[in-house]
Amino acid sequence: MPGVWRLLHINGLERFRPEASGRSDTEMERQVDESAFKEVTKEKFKEIYFRLGGGGASGWTADYWQKFFEDEVEPGWRFMVEEPRSAKHDRMWVVTDHGTKEYRLFFMTDQSTEDFMAWPGYE
Repeated sequence: MPGVWRLLHINGLERFRPEASGRSDTEMERQVDESAFKEVTKEKFKEIYFRLGGGGASGWTADYWQKFFEDEVEPGWRFMVEEPRSAKHDRMWVVTDHGTKEYRLFFMTDQSTEDFMAWPGYE
């Protein structure tokens, strides 16, 4: 794997993604790196998770919350949120950033999600 790669823990999966000049060019990774996030309490993070996450149909269940944000939560980490930018931003994502010690919750559109998942050369 030539170049610089970044480990992203997204929606319970870990993926390595290449970085170019320290930044990636996908909408999702740009969004993760932008300063539009605001720090919230764990309680507010949880409220947004359950209110906008889609529930069982999307995989954002109470069991997932329990496992990753209660049983395996990292002490001292910050909870960061970017609420949906528009009505089309209806796919919730949670990213664990070990470099900054943050849990980041944000929303993407169907198209930007599909573009991210169809990354060329990734199996």
